[in-house]
Amino acid sequence: MITSGHTIEFIDSVRGIVNFSTGQLGAAIAEAYSVCQEITEITYISNFDAAQPKCPEYRRISITNVASLSAAIDREIARQPDIIIHAMAISDFTPSAPIGGKLESAHSLDLRLIPTPKIITKYREAGSRAILVGFKLLANAPHDELLAHARALMAANGCDFVLANDLKNIAPETHEAFLLSTNGDIAHLIGKTAIARAITAATLAKSVDSMTKF
Repeated sequence: MITSGHTIEFIDSVRGIVNFSTGQLGAAIAEAYSVCQEITEITYISNFDAAQPKCPEYRRISITNVASLSAAIDREIARQPDIIIHAMAISDFTPSAPIGGKLESAHSLDLRLIPTPKIITKYREAGSRAILVGFKLLANAPHDELLAHARALMAANGCDFVLANDLKNIAPETHEAFLLSTNGDIAHLIGKTAIARAITAATLAKSVDSMTKF
């Protein structure tokens, strides 16, 4: 199961709060899994305009805001996925009272925002034993700070891996990131294809290792 792209928190019927995540990395990860014989089904949860995988078969689930994402994840956790890639960039805030209809531009607007629930906490709270990959994005942070935040995300949410990246190192033609694992390994990766392949290889190896223990 892969979450990809972004959420939109509605201000009125035509406006919303979004970020700039395109879903390109999530799509690349789905494509990397699609060529693996071990994978029998890919579920791809994304917003309507996120990049879609170029692979022949996958289950697509379209969401809009954090509430619809949360409901979709509840349904999918019940299906007991073996691997969860939580790559979606999720809004941290939502309007406290969305406006019905369309706000006219002549009106002024004071917007109060309230925090959204932390979606990544849902997986372990629901009892999922899936291999979980979390994502940590910072902006113009020192390298040590980025890794510290990634390790904190891993510890707080029971992630098996965390992909740490900084906005300054992401562009349409390049993407630099670090894949951290619970055993302390850190892989330095360049490019969305390399990142996708590393995540696929790491999670499948973890899956095989887990099965050999039973």
